[in-house]
Amino acid sequence: MYSFLELARVIVGIVFVVAFGLTYLRFLINLPRRSRILFSTAGLLYLSGVLAGELIAAHYAQTYGLESLPFGLSATAKETWEMVGAIPLIYALFDCMKSLSGTEIGIYLTYRPRTRRIVKS
Repeated sequence: MYSFLELARVIVGIVFVVAFGLTYLRFLINLPRRSRILFSTAGLLYLSGVLAGELIAAHYAQTYGLESLPFGLSATAKETWEMVGAIPLIYALFDCMKSLSGTEIGIYLTYRPRTRRIVKS
């Protein structure tokens, strides 16, 4: 039962991805070469996690059930792979903005530990 529903969802997802891809193909072609490669790589990483992950999760759901450890691990791996695809997308966006504007753009994180005050009574 899960396999068919998951497979149907994946097929519909593929149709939407192809339609979206065809809609934005001209935009992608007009990007600088480096940005085009980065966006394509990020998209492939993300979509491989989504599509392959859905099929694998459906298999484990059907074989072991929705509340089993194998299904939980496969669902976690799928979500992790999707986030792995989002990281290069963020990098590609910053890199594209930098190449089009000529300005360095970035996010800088710092950590400053709080100092503890000792109160004497």
